[in-house]
Amino acid sequence: LSSFVELGWEEGDPVGYASDAICGVQHYLPRARRHLACSWRLLGAWKKHELPCRATPFLPAFVAAVAGWFCAHSLPGTAAALLLGFHCLLRTQEFVSAQWAHLTIQKNSSIAVLLLPNTKSGQRFGHEESVIISDSALIQMLLALSKARLPGDTIMEIAGPRFRSLFAQAVRAVPLPPGDWKPYSCRRGGATQHYRLFASLDATCVRGRWANTRTCRLYINDAIAALNELQITPSQTLALEKWQQHLPTHG
Repeated sequence: LSSFVELGWEEGDPVGYASDAICGVQHYLPRARRHLACSWRLLGAWKKHELPCRATPFLPAFVAAVAGWFCAHSLPGTAAALLLGFHCLLRTQEFVSAQWAHLTIQKNSSIAVLLLPNTKSGQRFGHEESVIISDSALIQMLLALSKARLPGDTIMEIAGPRFRSLFAQAVRAVPLPPGDWKPYSCRRGGATQHYRLFASLDATCVRGRWANTRTCRLYINDAIAALNELQITPSQTLALEKWQQHLPTHG
C-alpha cells in the first residue's frame, strides 16, 4: 500500500486516489486499522507538499458579467443564484439547490433571509443555518422572479450538470482573464470582497460559516494573492460592462 502511494506521487495522480485506497483497505479489511502507519505518513507528506488546486475568486464585476450572460440567455433565475452565491458566500451545492421556499422576502424590506437546510456544518451540528441578504438590487431581482415561481422550484431553472456546462461557456464568452474559474469562485470571491468591505476576519468567518478563523484567514490570504495576479485588458473591461448591462434594473 505504501508503494502504491509512492507510485501515485511519482506518476502525478490525484491525492484522492491514495486516500481512497487507504480508506478502502481499512473498510474492507478492518483488521488493517492501526497497522498502516507508513501509508498514512506518506499520504500526510503528499498533502503537505502538494499545492491544492483552488478556484480563482470572482471580483464583483466578474460575477455580474457571468450573471448577465445567463440573463441574456433567458436564465435569470440562474443569474440570481450566482449572485446569491457571491453575496452570501454560499458553497456551490447550496446555491444550486436553493429553492424559492427557502427565501423570505418582504416587499418593502431592505433585507431578506435565505434558509440553508442542508449545509455541511448544519448537518454536522444538527441545526439549520440561514444567511441575511442585504443587497437591495439582488432582493428586488429575487422578488420580481419569485412572482412567477412555485415554492418547491429551485431558484435555478436548470439542474446542476447543465449549469456547470453553461457556466464554462459563460466564462469563455464574457471572456474572463485566464484562471481556474469554477462555480466555487462565487464563494471564494464573495469572502474576499466581504473582508475587503468590513475588514473583520471574524465577521467574514461567521458569514461564510467557517469552523475557525485560522481556516478563514488562510482562505482569504490565498484568494487575495490570486486576485493580485489577474491582468485585465481594456477590451476585457468593456466586455464585462457589456454583459453586466443584461442584468435587470428595478426602480
